Amino acid sequence: MSAGAAITEQQKNAPRANMIKYFFMVLFIKNEYDTNMNSMRQVPVFTSFTINNLNLKNRFVMAAAADHLDNDIETRKARFARLATGNIGLIISGAMRLHNIDSWKEVIAAVHQHNGKIALQLVTESGPGVSPWSDDDRDAIAVSVLAEDNAYFNPIVQYGKHHEATEEELKHIINTYAQAAVKAKEIGADAVEIHAAHQNFLSQMLSPITNKQENLMSSVAFNYLSY
Repeated sequence: MSAGAAITEQQKNAPRANMIKYFFMVLFIKNEYDTNMNSMRQVPVFTSFTINNLNLKNRFVMAAAADHLDNDIETRKARFARLATGNIGLIISGAMRLHNIDSWKEVIAAVHQHNGKIALQLVTESGPGVSPWSDDDRDAIAVSVLAEDNAYFNPIVQYGKHHEATEEELKHIINTYAQAAVKAKEIGADAVEIHAAHQNFLSQMLSPITNKQENLMSSVAFNYLSY
């Protein structure tokens, strides 16, 4: 057999040899993938988890974040449905107030349609009496009266006029949260998250910078927080 013929024979057999090589390569990759996936399933974050009566398929949680879609429910529904299909164990909504809770009913249904779980983040109503700032000429309500040189004065009391919350005002804030939690359950939410950040009234209770009650542990504000 001539050299030219030998090369031609090799060329003829090359595709078959390559196919066999690629076949075993794919088999190897698939085997590695299956092994890795099985290993990943053993990692705690991928395992199911139960909080009281709430069963989650894994431990991935999407933290709450405002989406500014109160006036576009269809877009919000599509967004949360897409998150649910991504296998997130628990999705937490952005800030939700009592007056707009009904609009979340369709969003919750969209999440459940894709076997997802959703918690609603509850915040106090805006306006004097339930908020750390005032948007009109009335006093804002604060846990304590702050001096003008207080580092947190401007972010918390934007208009400078504020007073220490009375017991009746504290009861009103608590009742607002309670009503929102009951309503959230009625429309099908799987859980609720209490918002206590960003100078919110509850966050003021937690910091000695903004809670100037003489006896923090026995103060009306702290007692209601414990409640």
